[in-house]
Amino acid sequence: MGGDGTGKANIVSDQDAEVWGVAYLCSPEALDELDQAEGVPDHYVRRSVNVALDNGDFLNAIAYVANPNKLAEGLKPSPEYLQYVLRGIRYHQLPESQFALVEELGRRTL
Repeated sequence: MGGDGTGKANIVSDQDAEVWGVAYLCSPEALDELDQAEGVPDHYVRRSVNVALDNGDFLNAIAYVANPNKLAEGLKPSPEYLQYVLRGIRYHQLPESQFALVEELGRRTL
């Protein structure tokens, strides 16, 4: 849950699911800035994730995952936040199926 009472994007462990995203190479200083922005360790925590790259290689990466005490059923993203996420999907040319999935999930809760 965001500080404004709205829902935000999050990932959960599910061996049968996939999550599309973008991986960035970050310096330790950049990670410290992200920690501040994401509210680590109160709101989000860093988790190690194994990422499959487009070329078939794998990358050990860091993902920010919401603390369980910040999760709540029925939270809705703000329309602005939903559009922000959808613009990112388009900008990074993620599959159309991901755009449709996020759009459906976001609109279903609005």
